[in-house]
Amino acid sequence: MDIRPPQQPHSSVPEANSNHASESTLSFVTARTASSYDGWLVSESFWKRAVAIWGHLIVVQIIFMLVLGFLFAFFGISLLKGLSNEIENNSGSDVREEERNKEDAVVSSTTPTTTDETQEFGTDVGGEGMSIE
Repeated sequence: MDIRPPQQPHSSVPEANSNHASESTLSFVTARTASSYDGWLVSESFWKRAVAIWGHLIVVQIIFMLVLGFLFAFFGISLLKGLSNEIENNSGSDVREEERNKEDAVVSSTTPTTTDETQEFGTDVGGEGMSIE
């Protein structure tokens, strides 16, 4: 089944619309050639246009990565600063706790011990001891 629209017969008399279309095309071409920009983005060569677009993409990517880099650096520095403050606050309490432990160790070493020395060497509490025969 053919779905194409019906074709109009060609006539040798130009229509009014075709004259208007050629004038607009002519004005576009004139405007294009009168334009002051003659860069690679509007070049006739495919490769020049491709390289121009590629260069623009690289510049945009560099700008984007710089912005992201500054954001990550800012948040990273603030996070490390917070962690260092937390470590600094905790280390002060650790030093005080170590000083207390040293004082307790000094106090406990000066007090006499009540343990029996024979218990340390594996003898019975009753004092009989172990005999070797």
